[in-house]
Amino acid sequence: EAATPGALPADLAALLQLPARDASDARGSPPSAAGGKFKHRPRVRQEWRQLSVDMRKRVARAFWTLKTTSREEGRVKYGAHFNNYDELLMLHACAVRDPRCDQGHAGPQFMTFHRLLLLKLEMSLMAVDCGIKALPYWDMGKDAASGAYRHTSKYIFTHKYFGSFNGTGPANTVIDGLFKNWPIAEYDASKYGPGSPLASESRCAAMGWFAGSKAITCPSCCGKEDCTCPAGYVNKTYMRSHDDCTLTTARQPDDPTSPNALKLGGTYEIVFND
Repeated sequence: EAATPGALPADLAALLQLPARDASDARGSPPSAAGGKFKHRPRVRQEWRQLSVDMRKRVARAFWTLKTTSREEGRVKYGAHFNNYDELLMLHACAVRDPRCDQGHAGPQFMTFHRLLLLKLEMSLMAVDCGIKALPYWDMGKDAASGAYRHTSKYIFTHKYFGSFNGTGPANTVIDGLFKNWPIAEYDASKYGPGSPLASESRCAAMGWFAGSKAITCPSCCGKEDCTCPAGYVNKTYMRSHDDCTLTTARQPDDPTSPNALKLGGTYEIVFND
């Protein structure tokens, strides 16, 4: 079985290589828990297409650092504001799975919950690279069927940004763009569930309300018909809310059996006007 990717791919590392900088523009100096260099700094969030090529690379590299660095290692290296990407994912998934009702959506809490989650993400990115001034946003209307960027070089679903709209790799995995071959973490209760460091911050994690979903088949048979998994193989559980089997992010918006068929989210075609 192929191992789940966990490090920045070599070709992507080369793509995101940044120019040398002087000492006044250091990256990754740890902020203090009390606020440090974040205190009183106005932040202007820009749309992804407004970022310079250099800043786009910096943000992408910081995202990859959040993804591939544990909480423990990250907080030693980058300070108390660092959060592992999959821990942030867990906080979002947990809000949905709360048995009392969805605590993050379908109500007035939507705005406050997501503002706090995005702030934690923004602080994490800035902890990794203090040259990042704010979390960028995506103006999805620009990429709608009649959007201003739809048929231009600024279209978001290209190798310059988020990769192909329909994944072009095996089983529709996304193999181009700034986040190509983005690994899907395997669920581990010691990292994300009861008894994990996250449990002290999240009641949902402490109660184990979200524990991932078991893959429908082994990675070697993912997307294949008439395929037999190795003898004794037990399907693993991954940090996703549906029973997919890819080891990395996949996009197939037109798949009628996918969660996107419900039109609740994801990358299905955007049809409203810009």
